[in-house]
Amino acid sequence: MPAQRQPRRVGEHAEPGLYREIRPAWADENLRYLCRHLQSHLFFAHVRAATGTAITRVNCHPFACGKWLFMHNGFVGNWSRLRRKVEGLIPDQLYPQRNGTTDTEAIFLAIMGAGIEQPLAATVVGNYRLTGESTASDIHHVMLDFGTTPFPVVEGQSIGILPPGTSKDGKTHHARQYSIASPRDGEREGYNNLSLTVKRVTQDHRGNVADGVCSNYLCDLKKGDKVRIGHTTVTVVAVTDGGR
Repeated sequence: MPAQRQPRRVGEHAEPGLYREIRPAWADENLRYLCRHLQSHLFFAHVRAATGTAITRVNCHPFACGKWLFMHNGFVGNWSRLRRKVEGLIPDQLYPQRNGTTDTEAIFLAIMGAGIEQPLAATVVGNYRLTGESTASDIHHVMLDFGTTPFPVVEGQSIGILPPGTSKDGKTHHARQYSIASPRDGEREGYNNLSLTVKRVTQDHRGNVADGVCSNYLCDLKKGDKVRIGHTTVTVVAVTDGGR
């Protein structure tokens, strides 16, 4: 049935231009004409099915707020019970942008209200070299503490580390992604921390001398240093019976 087609959305980042439509892309003549005239270094494009809310344009991804665009796959479990609590986290000044009924839009506005402009800071509570001093491979176990700031994680998750400084072209370094090396309870249950295992990069893929920006930064951290966290990601892998 046409009503069950997956909504499709396109948004352009910068001061985001936003185009959303409930019809499939192949049935949208407007999209074909627009694509002939749009150019950008970055596009957000998302195709997904509805997850219980009305199939309307205001419920289509991505969602925009200021210079930010947001979209996500899947759905929030028990949303009917959590909805009121999450919407209570949206500040009054942002609530007028709550135009739809999706969990995604509510989470996005709650994140915006929590201060997305400011990266989270963690404190280094340990940095231990795992390889011998005489070996060429320099691998470190780095422990980060988040104090009283809630920072729940699960196995298989990665976090984005924002190294200080700028690149050769003067731009701020983008986040580098590192897998979490500790279980969801951290290095010690009841403590709000996690750990990373980092290998110092000293050459590029061709074997030429090249110091990795973020790996060297992490390996050189001292106890008490502050580390900026840019984002988190989760990769889910489904394993069938027998591991096949």
